[in-house]
Amino acid sequence: MDLHRPTSPPTTLTAGLPRAALLLALLAVPAAAQTGGGLPPHESLNPLAVARSPLLFLPYQEVPAGRWRSAVSLEYGNWIDYQLPIGREYLLDAEVYRLQLTATRDVARGVFVQGTVGVSGAWRGFADGFFTWYHDLIRFTQPERLARPKNTFGYDLALPDGTVLSPRPAGPALEDVRLTAGWRATPHLQVALTATLPTNTAPEGYRRGVPAAGAVATWRQTVLRRVTYEVSAGGGLQPRYGVLSDYQRTAFASAATGIRIRLWGRQAIYGYLWYHSPRYLGTGIQSVDAREFTGDFGWI
Repeated sequence: MDLHRPTSPPTTLTAGLPRAALLLALLAVPAAAQTGGGLPPHESLNPLAVARSPLLFLPYQEVPAGRWRSAVSLEYGNWIDYQLPIGREYLLDAEVYRLQLTATRDVARGVFVQGTVGVSGAWRGFADGFFTWYHDLIRFTQPERLARPKNTFGYDLALPDGTVLSPRPAGPALEDVRLTAGWRATPHLQVALTATLPTNTAPEGYRRGVPAAGAVATWRQTVLRRVTYEVSAGGGLQPRYGVLSDYQRTAFASAATGIRIRLWGRQAIYGYLWYHSPRYLGTGIQSVDAREFTGDFGWI
């Protein structure tokens, strides 16, 4: 659930409307082992955001000595962002998904390596009616969803200088391969370096197109026997690429905080807040140039 809401006044029927991403499903049963009783990893599902930063929330990792540990995760979300400031247009109306396989292994005392491969895509989907019903149920007004036809794909960004990004639905497409190396400095503190390689086979608008790298520090604390708290901070670099090069930032910062409550066995609920610094500048479209502040919750 995306809590970011631009505050600028509308200049047309739908300008200045908020961005919203709602998680439909997170199939991550192995994540209970992957995160050592902590939170699952997190990365935005918004294609325009993913294409512009290597940063993610990486929970504290615990790996049995001398063994590979694998985890499979499936994310599916419904995204709508429709803004028409004067002379500009931004539309993202899609259902997006990501299926990933992660393998992790300790290579020395407290030192681990990790690799992630996956496929992702965006399409017109089927769930607009469900989200309209759900928003009515919780009395959440989302005019941009009502302004769009149901289950219709849209992805367009047009700027006054003639820059246009208008990719078609994509996927399943291979994602960028992610390689991570980390050090558990203490039972509470972890520091990791992560890099993405430009292996994504989707068209521009979904992919980074260049190598990118970052560092993430994570602090984990068991508050009660069944309650684990984690907080992280990160920084990253990514070169400019593609038709939006003139509007892209190259340095980024992130922060996250969250809590996991174990119910029984390996079943748990979790919730966290995620912050990411602005990825673009100068487009004149608030939700494109803005920082990201996201809240998420779920079951693992």
